[in-house]
Amino acid sequence: MRRCTGIALIAAAALALSGCSGSGGATTADATAGDGLTPVKIAGVVTTSTVPIWVAQSEGIFEEHGLEVEMEPVQNFAAAAPSLLNGQLQFAIAATSPVIVAISEGMPLRAVVGTSATVEDPEAEGNQLVVPADSPLTDITDLAGKKVGTNQVGSGPYAAALASYVRAGGDPEAIEWVSMPMNEQLLALENGQLDAAVLAEPFTASALAEGNRPLVSLYRDPGNEVLAAEAPYVTIISSESYLAEHADVAERLRAAMIEANAVASERPELVIEGLVEQTDMDPEAAERLVLPAFVGEMTGEEMQDMADAMIDAGIIPGPFDGAAAVWQP
Repeated sequence: MRRCTGIALIAAAALALSGCSGSGGATTADATAGDGLTPVKIAGVVTTSTVPIWVAQSEGIFEEHGLEVEMEPVQNFAAAAPSLLNGQLQFAIAATSPVIVAISEGMPLRAVVGTSATVEDPEAEGNQLVVPADSPLTDITDLAGKKVGTNQVGSGPYAAALASYVRAGGDPEAIEWVSMPMNEQLLALENGQLDAAVLAEPFTASALAEGNRPLVSLYRDPGNEVLAAEAPYVTIISSESYLAEHADVAERLRAAMIEANAVASERPELVIEGLVEQTDMDPEAAERLVLPAFVGEMTGEEMQDMADAMIDAGIIPGPFDGAAAVWQP
């Protein structure tokens, strides 16, 4: 049975708001700044996943590729989608899961380049299903009959947790999901309101620092893996119309971000510095973070694997073409 996630409404709402305007007329990429650089706006939630963008700005990578990139903070992907479709924005950063939902509902979007990705070691993943230290739960199938927190039903971590549970033989109807912000999940674990919590950084590090323990790696549970190692689960996207009309700009952005991801991977100190400067994160907390891999190249396999997990979890109906969901220059 398909579950109502709320994310499925993104596509219909965004398409309605964007109307039939196509690319929305002139965009900032139609013009060139006085210094000869092409101005581009990327909307997104400020998280670890935006680090490669900061790296590309601070290290002059965008400038080398003829781009002047401005980050526009938004609350979530749904807030950026209408502006992306009507041409007010050129790109947006989003987790692959809501992008897959949107594409499956008919929204003309394509993934262009990745940012945050999985790591090789499941125990070194920042996305974990966490339980109290004294919890009797030892296996993902033990979640049957338990209260599990998630920041959003239908999100990537939620889909990964549920797909891993289903693939391990669990009954998807047996879990009681409780939607609440990740910071509130930490308190709910402590006072017994939750039996487990689906967490991402920086909340995973905080949970472990408070004595909780990881039960399962969300994307990399051995035997029930949702994504392969170094598979992007966050991507920069654009509309099909923009990509058709401004392929050169998109290609330059893609190349710049692939380079920036490589720099972020090689120099974790830049990642920590960026998080402290851009988010006012406490330096000690930033040092405790379990950093993701940073991978720009996308083949479509990562989109297909995530979509397959979402199909298993009942979030979207099948089939889904992962390769067609990724733009290639």
